[in-house]
Amino acid sequence: MSREINTAFIGIGSLNSKQHLPNAFHNALFHISAICDVNRDALDKYAGLYSPDMVTTDYKELLKKPEIELVVMALPPRFHAPMSIEFLEAGKHVYVEKPLSEDIESSIKVAKTVKATRKKLAVGFNRRFAPSYLDAFEIIKNDKGPIMINYRMVDDERDRPPLHNGRPRLLDEACHVFDVFNWFARSEPVNIYATEFGRIGDNQVIVEYENGVSAALVISSHGAFHWPKERMEIVGDNKVVAVEDFVELQTGGVPGWTQKNYPGREFDGFSKGYAKAYEELGLPFYRYMRRMMGDLLLDNKLIEKNPEKEKWGVVGEMFPDNIRIPVNYSCDKGWYNALDHFGRCILEDRGPCNSDAIDGVKATVMSIKAMESVKSRTVQSIDKDIWKI
Repeated sequence: MSREINTAFIGIGSLNSKQHLPNAFHNALFHISAICDVNRDALDKYAGLYSPDMVTTDYKELLKKPEIELVVMALPPRFHAPMSIEFLEAGKHVYVEKPLSEDIESSIKVAKTVKATRKKLAVGFNRRFAPSYLDAFEIIKNDKGPIMINYRMVDDERDRPPLHNGRPRLLDEACHVFDVFNWFARSEPVNIYATEFGRIGDNQVIVEYENGVSAALVISSHGAFHWPKERMEIVGDNKVVAVEDFVELQTGGVPGWTQKNYPGREFDGFSKGYAKAYEELGLPFYRYMRRMMGDLLLDNKLIEKNPEKEKWGVVGEMFPDNIRIPVNYSCDKGWYNALDHFGRCILEDRGPCNSDAIDGVKATVMSIKAMESVKSRTVQSIDKDIWKI
C-alpha cells in the first residue's frame, strides 16, 4: 500500500478539526486533497495547518473532482444522508459521522445507494476501534451464555444549548451506545424500552436481543465536568469486565486479567505527556484532569446557571476552541484506528469495514424506536427486516 488516498474533509467543526484532519495528516494512507466549510475563517485556519490542494465553501465543487476518492463528513445530522448519497453516486467512498440520518427512511436510502454504487461507506462509530473496548470484546466473545451489558453515558451539557445542539440525545449520542450493544451482542435487537423523567436529556433504555442478551443504558446531560463520562460493564459467564472512559479496564473472574490502563490519545494541541500519564497513572490521573477542568470552568464563572435559559451556559461562545475538547478527546476512543482501518479497506478493496451502512440503519432505528417508546411509554418492537436490503 504505497499510494495515498485523496481525501476531502467537509465540515470543520470539532470532530474534523480535532480528530479526523490531524489523524489523516499523521497517517501515510491519506492525502488531504480538500477542505470544505461554509466558514471562510475556519478554512483559512486549517488550510494553513494542513496545506490541502484546494479549499471551498461549496461542497458541490468536490463532486466534480474525479481525483477525490474519499470524503470525510462531520456535519449536522440533517446533511448526513443526502450528502452521503450525492458523493456515493459521484463515485466517492464516504466516512460519515454518526448518526447516519435523523430518520429511518433516509438511512435506508443511504444503504440502498451503497449497494447500488458498490462504493464503501463507514459510519463514525469509532468505539468499535477503542483499544479498551477491543480488549473487552476479546474477553467475552467466546462466552456461551447471554451476556448482560450496563452502560452509563453522563455528561455536563451546560456549555451547549438544550437538546444536545438542538437534537435529541437519544439520537445524537445514544446511537454510539446502540452500535456498541449490537457489536457486543452479536445478535439482532428485538425490543427496546426507554423512559425520560423530569428533565430533558435524562433517559434510561433497555434493549433485548434475539440470543437473550440484555443491554441497559443510562444517559444524561446533567452530570458534572468533574466526573468521567462513560462506563461500560459486562457480565458474562461468571466474569465481569468494566471499562471506565476508555482509560481503565478492570475484570473479575478472568484468568490472566485484572486491570489494564490505556495511553491517551495524542493529538495536536494536547500534551503528549498527559497522554502517556494515562497509561502510567491510570484512572486516578484522568479523574484529576476532569476535576481540574470542572473547577476551572466553575471557579471562573464560565458556566453561569440561568433558569430562563434552561440553565445552559456560554462556554462555547467564550472559547472558540471549547475548553472541554482537550480532556474529552484525550482518551483513546478509536478515532485514529477507525479512519486507518477504513483507508486500508479502500486500498485493499475488502470488507467488512467499520460500522457500515447497515449498522448505521440499525442504530438509527434503535434511536427512533427509543424516542417513540419515551412518548408512548410502551415497549417498541424492532423489525429486523427493515435493514434487509
